[in-house]
Amino acid sequence: MSDTINDLHPYYDFGEFDRSTAAAYLHALAAGTALPLGPTLVEEMLNRVGWLIPFHLAKYFERVRVHCTNARRSPDHRALEEAWTTMLADHHAFRWWDERLSRLYGKDGERHSQLILAACAKNPNGARAGDLKRVLSSACQEPGDRLQELLPILCTDGYLVHVSDRYRFRSNTVKEYWLRRGTK
Repeated sequence: MSDTINDLHPYYDFGEFDRSTAAAYLHALAAGTALPLGPTLVEEMLNRVGWLIPFHLAKYFERVRVHCTNARRSPDHRALEEAWTTMLADHHAFRWWDERLSRLYGKDGERHSQLILAACAKNPNGARAGDLKRVLSSACQEPGDRLQELLPILCTDGYLVHVSDRYRFRSNTVKEYWLRRGTK
């Protein structure tokens, strides 16, 4: 069922929370669990997540809650960092992002997409199309054509966005996962 969400795209553009809604969402999650999460820590969480969609916010919050509960401590900067690292190391939590490439793009498409995503993840500002074409030139015969085929799909599927002349990850959370995961 989760693979069908993009079928709604022409009719409804699912976007991220604005910053105040995302902060209110984290405060509501914290209030529901009696986890003391002050405004400074909420801001740190928002900055870390980047693309403020409920799924990533809830995943991160749950990691913070479990981490603090298990360690019997209140959240602080260090607890947020440790929970973030633990969350990004959980390949199961990000399985969808990996599996989608293999299921829908085919073996070559998966490999080429992984190269594109790795190149976009390495630079905080993303990568230019020319740089991505060079990355693909060692992996396929027609890197320009392949890039023109894959970039729109990677953008539609939520991996990347095109900003000015660069492609970068839409989600800082997924980008950080991708950096730590490496190219398989």
